[in-house]
Amino acid sequence: MALGLERLNILPFQMRMLAKNKENPPDGFMCRGGWEVLVDYYDSLVPASNGKVLEAVPA
Repeated sequence: MALGLERLNILPFQMRMLAKNKENPPDGFMCRGGWEVLVDYYDSLVPASNGKVLEAVPA
C-alpha cells in the first residue's frame, strides 16, 4: 500500500468507471501521466457489434 493511502478504500471497478468517464481519481491515487494513459486506453475502446464486449481499436 502506498504511503498515505492506507485509509483510502479503492475498488477497481470504480477506478475503471472514472477512467471511462474521463474523471479524475482521488488525490494521491496515481500520478497524472499514468492516469492519462489509462483514460486514453478506455478512450481507444469501441463497442463490439453485440454492444456488450469492448474491443481495442486497431492502431
